Amino acid sequence: MTVIELGDVSSSSPPRPAPEFDARALRWVIAVAVAAVSALTLSGSARPEPRMIRTLWSIPFPPESRYSVSADSVFSATPATHGRLTAYDITTGRVRWSQGMPEPEAWPDVAEAAGLVLLPGDRVADQFTDPDGTSYLGEYYRETVAIDARTGAPRWRGQGAVYARTDDTALLVDWDQDGSVTRGFRLVRLRDGAVLWTGPALGSVRMTTAGRDPGRPDRLVVVRPDGITDVYGWSDGRLLAHGRIGWRVARPGNGDISDVFADDRNIYVRLASGARTSLSAYTLDTVRRLWHLDDAAAVAAAPCGPVVCGFESDGFAAYDPATGVTR
Repeated sequence: MTVIELGDVSSSSPPRPAPEFDARALRWVIAVAVAAVSALTLSGSARPEPRMIRTLWSIPFPPESRYSVSADSVFSATPATHGRLTAYDITTGRVRWSQGMPEPEAWPDVAEAAGLVLLPGDRVADQFTDPDGTSYLGEYYRETVAIDARTGAPRWRGQGAVYARTDDTALLVDWDQDGSVTRGFRLVRLRDGAVLWTGPALGSVRMTTAGRDPGRPDRLVVVRPDGITDVYGWSDGRLLAHGRIGWRVARPGNGDISDVFADDRNIYVRLASGARTSLSAYTLDTVRRLWHLDDAAAVAAAPCGPVVCGFESDGFAAYDPATGVTR
């Protein structure tokens, strides 16, 4: 891994107002730079440094390494450290601390606003077989360990794996069997791991978050295999809506796809089987179907601000969230 300095804006550029600092944007830029330079390092290509880019520091970083980045630190676990997570100052490369990970092959997750690094623990990995005889490798985690991002000291340990989180909370899910069955879930406060509310055991489910800001969801959508769908309030776990959506369980290896996602107004369902695809929208507050499109979103679909984006094998479409009309 090599960390670079991204350079300065030329003095000949027109003056601009100072942008509002966004740590998430900074982390993204640094992560892209780290990945790009790491690829060059691994390829063994010796290239002269561009004038605007200066190497700050570097460490050996094989492909199987794990890392995460915050505004001021790089957290890395490599085979050379034998599964220990090491925190480096992002400017100087100075080692701040080194801490053993509960699962050496897991990816660390920096919850920067809470000052934590979240580490998955109690890994389950096995070969599973569906009723139709299809075999596949399933993997999930049953525990989360939170350590202090500045010191590496343990802060708290909780049952369940992180499914989603905000700046100050995280949803921990108890997976079972092949990682598709939930035995319960709970929202915890990141600062100290205190449980704010708990949800029931729902069996085999799909989950997605909903809200205007994907980084701060205000609802949780849970879909059962028969399409029965519940919408919970993120902050208090209160049941806000209940209904049924058009749903089909997709089995690993059979080529079928069943996907669910949401924004601040709708639940969207994308189904694909062979050459047949469809995209449907249901209201978030009543779970009532608004519209349905056949032969749409053949590759993928996702909320895109004021529209819903559908990705095709040969193009792209933007759909109106209220009507499904192609914009």
